[in-house]
Amino acid sequence: ELDNFYAPTGLDLKAQTPEQIALSILSEMVMLGNKGSGVQMRTLVPDEMAEDIS
Repeated sequence: ELDNFYAPTGLDLKAQTPEQIALSILSEMVMLGNKGSGVQMRTLVPDEMAEDIS
């Protein structure tokens, strides 16, 4: 299962502090786990973000 690991990891947030680096890594983990696209939310059309709540 080591083939699933790679480096460097994290999203390019231009992190400068340990907290920001951790956020970058965790953000990538959540994105991959949820099969997210990684694009900025503001670029999405509202219909793409909407959930069927009925």
